[in-house]
Amino acid sequence: MSTAAGRVRFALAVLAVGFALEGGAELYSLLTPGAVTPGASLLFAFPLLLAVLGLAVVGIGRSEWDTIERARARTAAEVFGASVGCGLGAVALVALLLEQPGLGTSAWAAALFGGLTATVVFGTFVTYGYLISGLTSRVGRALVVGAIGWAVGVSALIGAVLASQLGVVLGAIASRSLVVPSFVATVDGLLAYLCVAFFLLLAAVVDAQLSLGRRVAVRAPGAGVPAIR
Repeated sequence: MSTAAGRVRFALAVLAVGFALEGGAELYSLLTPGAVTPGASLLFAFPLLLAVLGLAVVGIGRSEWDTIERARARTAAEVFGASVGCGLGAVALVALLLEQPGLGTSAWAAALFGGLTATVVFGTFVTYGYLISGLTSRVGRALVVGAIGWAVGVSALIGAVLASQLGVVLGAIASRSLVVPSFVATVDGLLAYLCVAFFLLLAAVVDAQLSLGRRVAVRAPGAGVPAIR
C-alpha cells in the first residue's frame, strides 16, 4: 500500500473515532435523559466531555486530511467557516436586539435567529460528509446523504424551537439570570437524536475504508492525492 493510501486510512480511522465518540455521547443523552440534567447528577458532564473529545479527534482527522487532499479539505473548511459565520451572525443579531430594544422580537428576527442557529448545527455534518464522500462507494454516499438529511431535519426542529424562544433568550441575557430556561431541555433532547447522523457517518467511514482496501489507490493527476478507481 502506498504512503498516501496509508495516510488516508489513518485519517479515516481518526475520523471514525471522533464520530463514534460524538454518537456515543448523544446516544447516552438520548437513553438517560434524567442523568444528564445539570445539578441532578455529575453524569450530566459525561456527554459534554465525550462531545468535546470527539470534536478534538475529528479535528485531528481533518488536519491530517488537509495534507492529503487539499482541494476537498479547503472546500470543506469553507463550508465549516460559513456555518461558524452563521453562529456569529446569530450572536450579532441577539446583541443588536439587546442594544436596540425598540426593534422588538419580530417574526423576521425570530426566523433569522432560528435559521442561523440551525445552520450551525447541520453545517458540521455537511463538512465531514463532503470530506469522506469522495472515497466511498454508492452505499457510502447514500449513508452520507442520509446523515446530512437527518441532521438537516433535526436542525430545522432545533431552529424552530429557538426561533419561538428568542424573547426568552433576550430576557435571560438582559436580566443576567443564572436560571437555565426550560426550552434548553427541549433543545438538548433534540440534539441527542443527532446520534443517528453520527453513526451514519461512522458507517460511511467504514465503507470508505473497505472501498480503499478493495480498489487500487492511484494518485490524482497533477495533485498527488489518492483517488479510487
